[in-house]
Amino acid sequence: METSTDITTSRRTFLKSLGALTLLSGCAPGISNPPSKTKGALVWLEMDQAELDAAYNQGVWAPNRAEVLKRWESNSEIVR
Repeated sequence: METSTDITTSRRTFLKSLGALTLLSGCAPGISNPPSKTKGALVWLEMDQAELDAAYNQGVWAPNRAEVLKRWESNSEIVR
């Protein structure tokens, strides 16, 4: 019967490979970072007005908000 390989060795090898890949991905040709948007005047801390509006807009954080509200509505009807 064959013995399995040591889990810590394979995990360690995987993490080393992942770290190397992460470091190299920034240097690899053809891979580019998304263009940074130009910031407007800072309004609060390090946020411009667009970032501040996005932070308070729940549609940005929960794009399925309408679906969730409909589910709450139907569940409330069932309970009533």
